Amino acid sequence: RNGAPFLRNGCAVLAEYATMGMLTHVSVNIFPIVMLLIIYGNNQKKATKGRDKQEFNMLVLATMGLMIVDTLSGGAEGIGWKGVDIWLWIFYVIHAMLVVGVAWTWFVYVCDRLKIRFCRQEMSGEQKREGYYLLGCGIPPLIGVVIHHFWSDWWLGVPLLSLSILFIYLNTQNRQITTDVLTGLSNRREFDQYIVKKTEQTRGNNWGMLMLDVDDFKMINDTLGHVVGDEALWETADILRRILGSEKTFLARYGGDEFAVIGDWNDEQEAGTAIAKIHEEVSRFNEEAGKKYQLSLSIGYAMWTEVQTLEQIVEMADERMYEVKMRKKAK
Repeated sequence: RNGAPFLRNGCAVLAEYATMGMLTHVSVNIFPIVMLLIIYGNNQKKATKGRDKQEFNMLVLATMGLMIVDTLSGGAEGIGWKGVDIWLWIFYVIHAMLVVGVAWTWFVYVCDRLKIRFCRQEMSGEQKREGYYLLGCGIPPLIGVVIHHFWSDWWLGVPLLSLSILFIYLNTQNRQITTDVLTGLSNRREFDQYIVKKTEQTRGNNWGMLMLDVDDFKMINDTLGHVVGDEALWETADILRRILGSEKTFLARYGGDEFAVIGDWNDEQEAGTAIAKIHEEVSRFNEEAGKKYQLSLSIGYAMWTEVQTLEQIVEMADERMYEVKMRKKAK
């Protein structure tokens, strides 16, 4: 009887400790969890599909799982109740699995986002910039882990990870405004803005434009299906990235099966060299890829010194591309 009040007081202290530990973790994690729920919900509503979208959603869910496990384990730590050690051990195992899952999902997501293929080591300038951005987004969680190592009461690793996810999500939204969803190149809207800036900034320097059209694209669509047709467009964009992406060039999907390239070529010979490289890579692709279709491109060019306005350089490149296509059909 005399020990009952002491036991009740002890249980009350332990319960208060558990509640305080839980509330502390909740106060740290509640806002990131709500933010990730909003991001996940908005991402799910989008009509676009793809592996990178699924991987991003998995990254969001795994991060939310980490914060929930942190909150539960924070409320259980230090409690002397019977069986709490088992629960803590379960929480730690789940936490370790989620950490590995987050790291692996992040790695796969970055590879798919950059369209990395392990048999192709070269990356375009655009892919490198994207890679640097994604690498930078990985720094805040590492800082949080280091801080937690020296100050164990500061649980910043996972909240800062959610902040990095927010940065990636915002970057993706911004890119969708200027990027063609299928090919990953700049879209027509971005092309129109870029060429205006290019003509305004040019002061005596020559530059050129290529217009490219996929030959017999309608036949690929009609005979093999639109999925294969989309693949052919993506492969064409990938060829342009590999050949010209590392140079100071602007790559865009102009519309349908047409692509546009703007480069700082000094004369027609340099533009011709770029065209020859593209044709050479297309031939290599047809020999090695083993696709059901054969890629073929009609390419026209125009140099800034040949024209007076941006409308004229687009028209000249388009006309020369059409002439190449007509010569091919006449054979």
